[in-house]
Amino acid sequence: MVYGHSLKNLWYLSPDVTFLNHGSFGLTPKSVLEYSHALEKKIDSQPLDFFLEEYFPLINKAAAELASFIGAEQESLVFVENACTAANTVINYLSSVLAPQSEILYINHIYLAVNNALKHLGKHSNLVIKELPIAFPIESDEQIIELVRQAINSNTKALFLDHVSSATALIFPIEGIVKLCNENGIFSVIDGAHAPGMLDLNISDIKPDFYFGNAHKWLFAPKGCAFLYVAQKFRDEIHPLVISNFYENGYNAEFAWIGTRQPSSWLSIVEALKFYKTNGDRNIRDYNRNLCLRARNLICDELHIDKPSPDAMIGSIASLPFPYQCILDSNEVYHLRKYFRENFKIEIMFSYFDNKMYFRFSSNIYNEITDYERLVAAFTKYGESK
Repeated sequence: MVYGHSLKNLWYLSPDVTFLNHGSFGLTPKSVLEYSHALEKKIDSQPLDFFLEEYFPLINKAAAELASFIGAEQESLVFVENACTAANTVINYLSSVLAPQSEILYINHIYLAVNNALKHLGKHSNLVIKELPIAFPIESDEQIIELVRQAINSNTKALFLDHVSSATALIFPIEGIVKLCNENGIFSVIDGAHAPGMLDLNISDIKPDFYFGNAHKWLFAPKGCAFLYVAQKFRDEIHPLVISNFYENGYNAEFAWIGTRQPSSWLSIVEALKFYKTNGDRNIRDYNRNLCLRARNLICDELHIDKPSPDAMIGSIASLPFPYQCILDSNEVYHLRKYFRENFKIEIMFSYFDNKMYFRFSSNIYNEITDYERLVAAFTKYGESK
């Protein structure tokens, strides 16, 4: 399989943009979108037959295929709209079972929306929400595991962390951290928004209590396709945020039906997985990661940036310090993204973390190293203009 620019025509991606931000929202291939649209037409051709006769067998088939791909039992996996929905579902469950003054610990690299959900919980409950700051740059997995070990105490009852962080693009050592949680009776909650399709994922080997991820990013599913994994011992206790017809009919049935909705994105995971496997499966992951590492080396060498993490902690996205002075606020994040898009026709992500500005780029099978050479040239011109 030959990867690179020749594959761009498999997506509806605008031809005039060097797209280096697959990580934010993903891209859905034409074939998967066509499959999804065909499902929508089928549903509307006879909605009662579809929802009363066909829906549950189809959703079970889709769940079985996704569960097999990510190394989980089918009974453990349900579909949700996005990782944030899953995070709030778990938070809602924890708020009902944790004793007053129990501590929920989260690593400061977690996604902003999940951070906000925890902040909201802290304001409206008697639970203690505590941040574990881990500096970036970082040296090793072992450094993170030791910091977690030092932070947990007898009152720590739950720990939230990313598998692959958004702002810093680090792959966290979740196996070692989940092991720590299991040894100390702590709920482990893993936000794997970026992991499915980027990493070799086997959730059964990791043994978390809760794990959720998006299929619309690196697995190429339509927007609105995500999943929640719940360990067996909690499945009878957790419920979707929307209580509907199948309340107390079991974990899978409750989440499968939260009222009338458009399920085509969930059901299209079957076609997305077919696309992923047909176009290389593991070879996709290897190409994306190798290209990302090559790009990071190139950018760091040309712009004289020190790598903030070892190669082992990088997947298909990488974050680097912004090499020029700038204003540190959300408006500047927006302006920088817009500036590079309008002036250089390059799409990358900007964010600030721990009072520093970073830029993040992605690598996928429609990218080539020349895309990152263009990015270096754009940064050089930007620096000369300031």
